[in-house]
Amino acid sequence: MPLLWQTHRLAHETVRKNPGFFCDDCLDLGSNFTTEKACERKAEIIDILNRAERSARRNKHAGRAKAIHQIARTLSKCGPSTRCGTLPCPECARAFQCARAVAHSKLAAEQQVECPDQKLVFATIVPSRFFLNPAELANLNITAANRWFKDRLRKSAIRRPVVGSIDISWEGDRFQVHWHLGMMTSNRRALNKRLKSAFPFDGVGKKPVVVKIAYSHGFIPYSHKVIEAHDILRKARRAVPDLLLALNRTEPLSTMVLLNVRLSTCNGELVLRPISR
Repeated sequence: MPLLWQTHRLAHETVRKNPGFFCDDCLDLGSNFTTEKACERKAEIIDILNRAERSARRNKHAGRAKAIHQIARTLSKCGPSTRCGTLPCPECARAFQCARAVAHSKLAAEQQVECPDQKLVFATIVPSRFFLNPAELANLNITAANRWFKDRLRKSAIRRPVVGSIDISWEGDRFQVHWHLGMMTSNRRALNKRLKSAFPFDGVGKKPVVVKIAYSHGFIPYSHKVIEAHDILRKARRAVPDLLLALNRTEPLSTMVLLNVRLSTCNGELVLRPISR
């Protein structure tokens, strides 16, 4: 394995060793997230990394070349018998997306039964401080960004169970770091107002908070994708190595936002349970 998991170690190993998460039968993640597409992107990414490594060596950036080489080597060795379990690997990233989405869907279904007077909502939050040039990704600590985000939610007195994930997309000429969340509420407008007070709009980029009623669980797989790989590969190929270097410093389950929710494992799957108050 390329690194030693420091948090959620059993959960990481549960996903990595469960072949069910590496097939299309696990969950419909959408046409852009099939196992075939993941395999194709993996080959494409390895080619991009090999080119970036050669470029780094020509420019005498030995440290960068070594780091890129390590990621390419890890992806090349990843296969059905030994999964690398890293975010730069499209196949492993897809498996973790599937595992997170399955657990989140089950929790959402349970909450809808327990709280019939409330609605499941899908919230997207885009803080303006997280618009980054490719070079700035070297300073991006995804775990720390998630910690900052959860602290802002706590300060806004969000006490309900919240499950979501950080997401990184390419917007124009920069990366945009934002968050997708799922939660229950009896008053969508009040929740929207509370989130807007925690993440105020400063005139930069898109409006930072959008809260919509979810009429199905279709948003859940999308919210756990972490990166829009197909879009980034098409629009920002030169920035891919910088993004993968940032992802390689991040444990796959550390991308999740869990507020008042506990993560565990059972029978080869992830399990999410609300924390009793």
